[in-house]
Amino acid sequence: MLIAADGPTRLANLRALIMQAGKQCQYVTSGILIGGLDGTDEWRVKCTDSGTWTIWLKPDGAPEVDRCSDSECR
Repeated sequence: MLIAADGPTRLANLRALIMQAGKQCQYVTSGILIGGLDGTDEWRVKCTDSGTWTIWLKPDGAPEVDRCSDSECR
């Protein structure tokens, strides 16, 4: 779904995922698909006010949203 979306829609959806996880993100400046395996996708997302996040989208279960402590997200 995210891949097929146009850029602004993709960024808005990534922001929504972060906000739904109870995290802060005023505006997404970039969202990059880092990789995927067996239906699980990893996205790297940058927010203007809260930094860089990694989002794991899994076919079964809620997305995992973690803030990166440095430029090397875990």
